[in-house]
Amino acid sequence: RFRAVGVAGDARLRVEQDLEAVELPKKDRGGRYGAVFGETVHRAIGSLMNAGVAAELAVQRAVAITGLQDHLDEAARDVARAVDALRSEGLFRPVGADLRLEYPLAGPGDGGKLLVGYADLVSATERQLDIVDFKTDQPPQESMEAEFPEYAEQVRTYARLLIGGGVRSDAIRCGLLFTAEGRIRWLADARDRTE
Repeated sequence: RFRAVGVAGDARLRVEQDLEAVELPKKDRGGRYGAVFGETVHRAIGSLMNAGVAAELAVQRAVAITGLQDHLDEAARDVARAVDALRSEGLFRPVGADLRLEYPLAGPGDGGKLLVGYADLVSATERQLDIVDFKTDQPPQESMEAEFPEYAEQVRTYARLLIGGGVRSDAIRCGLLFTAEGRIRWLADARDRTE
């Protein structure tokens, strides 16, 4: 009945179609140090939240799985900055019923698609649901949404999938945590664009 499509790929395709419609130039989206660096940082953040170890040890544990050989000090700094950002927003706590990492999401999309993906962090309180995606790219210089529209669309799609599962749209906040700068950039209009 449905054709499985990844949320990130679908978001990128929709943004590219929008860009072509308004004829804006496309930008190179290479990460700072590549996909293995990004996977290492993601795993290390998860290790910290699950075990509460130091950033350097969390990176060492992640490296044992990913095989990252370069930029290890920068990975540890990214992890430390990410943890500080999560703490400042009240989102750093042990994984449990109210906080999940790599949270699986799936639901119907346009044209018979079954959208599937994993939100890096989903936090639920009595009043709010936060969806945060970790990004190891160079942080945007100006508008996050102008420089990374596909990332903004990705977290909005996660929100739409959760709304489809019964979550109130006015209770959702979507953000991107750029680990190189150590802050969460919240999407200002996430609630309006998820409905």
